[in-house]
Amino acid sequence: MNEIVNFIITTIVMFWLGFYYGTLYGEGVFRCCRYWRLRAIRWKQGRHKFNDRIILESEKIGYK
Repeated sequence: MNEIVNFIITTIVMFWLGFYYGTLYGEGVFRCCRYWRLRAIRWKQGRHKFNDRIILESEKIGYK
């Protein structure tokens, strides 16, 4: 039973670290979510033909 609990805790910690470092280095799920959120915001503003590169560049400089 103890091994199962350890496995679950380790999995959660690794998952959280993956998310955390994903945001720091511009990789992982958070970046993906932020990218699609930015796309949605731009789309709502009526800019259907915005440049994807602008978003990717803004990701690199830590745009939130």
